[in-house]
Amino acid sequence: MLVSGNNYLPTPVGYNAKTNDKKLADELQKVCDYAARDNQLFENIINDKDAQSRIKLDDDGKYSVVEGAGRNLSPQASLTRLLVKQQNGYQEPASNTTFSEADIANFRQLTGYNIFQAGGIETVCDDNGDPPSPADQAKAQAAWDMFGLAKRQEKQSGSTGDITASQLIDAATCLRSQVGANTAIIDGLVKSINSQTGYFGSSRATLDSVMASGGTVNVLSYLTSSDIDLIQKTTGVSIKEGGYYDSDGKEVGLNYDSQGNLSEPNAAKTIAAFNLAQTLSEMRISGGPQGDASLKSGRAITAEDLETYVKYYAAANASDKNVYMPDIDAIKQAEKTLRNNTSA
Repeated sequence: MLVSGNNYLPTPVGYNAKTNDKKLADELQKVCDYAARDNQLFENIINDKDAQSRIKLDDDGKYSVVEGAGRNLSPQASLTRLLVKQQNGYQEPASNTTFSEADIANFRQLTGYNIFQAGGIETVCDDNGDPPSPADQAKAQAAWDMFGLAKRQEKQSGSTGDITASQLIDAATCLRSQVGANTAIIDGLVKSINSQTGYFGSSRATLDSVMASGGTVNVLSYLTSSDIDLIQKTTGVSIKEGGYYDSDGKEVGLNYDSQGNLSEPNAAKTIAAFNLAQTLSEMRISGGPQGDASLKSGRAITAEDLETYVKYYAAANASDKNVYMPDIDAIKQAEKTLRNNTSA
């Protein structure tokens, strides 16, 4: 089944846990922001008797750690002390991995567990502060290794931001080649990531195989790098990880009003990018009106291809008004972009 890339923007379907549901967004922040007093994990474990004996509530309304009470701590007490430290302004050393809130949310979506990151310590726990169960330990460890390696590789490259699905898959490929790697678990995690992004970035053979088996594919996954470049040059909107992003790297196409209209700055550009992406994806999937095998194989789309596409649908619509009509304006603008590139 083909699914529009727009369907991969509101999570928990799409990779990168962002949503246009304010309630869900607030819940995600409560889980991922360990410096917040209302952090969900903190609220869950603060009633633990051992945890209560290790911290105190000061006159200023803030918690502080009880000195000299640092031995034989329960898991909940250990995490509570670290969370209090984080609430009181602890700054992670530059050498630490430092996962983003989106990374933490994505790890949770993938495994059901939390990347705990507070007070200079990083570990994995459930919502009650306990480590992964024996049944889940291997999967949680493999995911932890993937996220850690992806983040270190990102840091070494000098880039910053959230870990992307493609970076995770690259890390998984590296880990899979190591002696003793649990390839079945790693492959299962990769399959989960691919299903969340609609197999964005996968080969045509993989996409066709998923479709043949009844799986769900994001139509944006059929776009080539030249298609994505054309969309960016024409509309100013970039496509990555199965979604749409503006020039500042902010995900767009998420917020709608009560009438279903896109309500965000530069909505017209987002809509143009969406419509152009659907056109180019259709041409990749079908080969265009003429079933051109070279388009299916990834040949760069030309202005003449777009012109033929528009003429075909215009003629079909002239004889039957119920025939689907693509966004002609967006296609014409893309034609102009291609002709300008050719003449430059």
